[in-house]
Amino acid sequence: MSQIQQLQDIMKGLRLVETAKHLPHLIREAEQKDLSFTQFLLDVTSYEQTRREEKQLNNRLKWATFPFSKTLEEFNLKEQKSLSNWIVNTKLDSFLKVRKFVCHWT
Repeated sequence: MSQIQQLQDIMKGLRLVETAKHLPHLIREAEQKDLSFTQFLLDVTSYEQTRREEKQLNNRLKWATFPFSKTLEEFNLKEQKSLSNWIVNTKLDSFLKVRKFVCHWT
């Protein structure tokens, strides 16, 4: 068993499944860029954190059972009379952090 396979097995045991799948790419990228061990570990842990956040967001959207979702770019403020430009503009920062603006019309 190769070292990469051993690392992947350990990562799966630690529930770092997404990183285990992507590990060969991360190692290859680190070798090409001649990254330090610290930077490599930062990249690996950042990758896992990002994938977990994406997965959590997708699960929450699925569990919410919205009839459809819209991105901020697709949202037409004129259709939603209960929202003013001021409200949307003041909340824009938090919407951009999530990168999705989900609307539910009943």
